[in-house]
Amino acid sequence: MKITVYGSTSKGNCSLVRFDNGVSAFLDAGIPTKQIKDKKAGKYVFVTHSHKDHSRYAKEFVEKYGCKIVLSQGTKDCLELPDENCAVMTVLEELEPHVALKCVRDARKNANDFCAVAIKTYHDDKEPCAFAIFAGSETLLYLMDTGRIPNTHRMIFDCIFVEANHTPERLAKSLKSEDTAGTIAGRVSSGFGHVGTQEVYDAFQSVLKYNPKILLGHRSAMNFDEDEFRKMPDEFVSRCTLVESGKTYNTNPF
Repeated sequence: MKITVYGSTSKGNCSLVRFDNGVSAFLDAGIPTKQIKDKKAGKYVFVTHSHKDHSRYAKEFVEKYGCKIVLSQGTKDCLELPDENCAVMTVLEELEPHVALKCVRDARKNANDFCAVAIKTYHDDKEPCAFAIFAGSETLLYLMDTGRIPNTHRMIFDCIFVEANHTPERLAKSLKSEDTAGTIAGRVSSGFGHVGTQEVYDAFQSVLKYNPKILLGHRSAMNFDEDEFRKMPDEFVSRCTLVESGKTYNTNPF
């Protein structure tokens, strides 16, 4: 699996994932298509929620390149996309083991296709979700913009592409600032805003021994401190990559 990141910030989010079985798809549609070299590479675009930095160019992907938008009913309602251009998914509260197992089996059985599950996230929008995508023998969790990390019951993903909006000490410093306290307290740390490095570590600590590739995106320039992140347990830091726009990441295990 390879993931090309075109953007993973509050200014715009869009990446292209290419699975080893030949299947490819875009993750979010918050970047102008003119900035994307492989516009026709992904038949599907997974849109996590309706905020513009994730969905602004969804219609452009549909109208210019015939892509199908994969999303929740709530996100579809917000974006007002035609039914024929959408694949609406039921959003599950969590990724239960029997659902994950079925997806793994179906993906391996249908070697040239993929299986996906939408999982509830917690953000100030109508029915936001994360996506667990299964293609061939590979598994990906794409999780952006959430105040809490949903339960995946220790599912062993090959790649976890997750937001790490802030580090604890830097966020605490921002909370003390008169200029930013209202915004930070009201959104980022509200439980319906954004998770940081500590929440990511707590959620996936139990599966680190299986060597997943963890891509940390959607980092805040104001609230994320790389030096602070590097001081976290090595078992976590050694498996993480801080993604940058314009770069491609090979997610084969370490």
